[in-house]
Amino acid sequence: MRIEEEIFKRKQLQEDKLLAYGFKKENDDLVFSKNILNDTLKVVLIIDKNLTLEAKIYDLEFGDEYQNFRFANQAGGYIYEVKEKLKEILIDIKDKCSVPVLFTTHQANKIDRYIVSKYEDEAIFPWEKYEGYGVYKNKNNAKWYALIMQVNASKLGLKQDEMIEIINLKLEPSLIASLIDNKHFFPAYHMNKINWVSIRLDDTLKDEIIYDLIDKSYLFTAENNTWLTPANPTYFDIVHAFDHQDEII
Repeated sequence: MRIEEEIFKRKQLQEDKLLAYGFKKENDDLVFSKNILNDTLKVVLIIDKNLTLEAKIYDLEFGDEYQNFRFANQAGGYIYEVKEKLKEILIDIKDKCSVPVLFTTHQANKIDRYIVSKYEDEAIFPWEKYEGYGVYKNKNNAKWYALIMQVNASKLGLKQDEMIEIINLKLEPSLIASLIDNKHFFPAYHMNKINWVSIRLDDTLKDEIIYDLIDKSYLFTAENNTWLTPANPTYFDIVHAFDHQDEII
């Protein structure tokens, strides 16, 4: 995990606070720079329109980008000192310019706001071990229609070894079959692959497409009276059920 992702995990940056902090608008981005280590290096922070932050460091003598800080895992030495200076800046921005949110990605948090606004169903987090796994249940019948979670990309058959955020939705099997492309839409992770689909939340798929599918999932679970809530943690250990089978509902 990159240092930016680690520090701003489940934090939402606030544009007005960033501007007050010293960020400047450059096209669609917000940019902040600061010299460190006796003006030998310059930290440049770039925040895009999705409020995702990227840190770059430049050698002021030669003008080259300095990337060694990304590989500093042990205490001590010049590279570690550079990384610690960057962390100080990032933590200060986190403390002064962000608010806590439920999920890691900007898109997942937009989806949360959409569901709460339209259906008044707030996410619940049933598993202490998996604090980022948020379930949305229809308040009229307690049926699940959405689950946001963080998984390793390799679990979906992708080649990347990184944690990504996904949403699982319950849809008509024929619709699921037409959606699967193994880029945005995947056979459901840890759920019945006939009735559920996993969607990657990385802002490459338009929000409106996902919102429409959430609406379909909500209606599908509202109309299907034979489907049961899959796991009341009081009676069914859903986490350890994963140890014995590949899908649970």
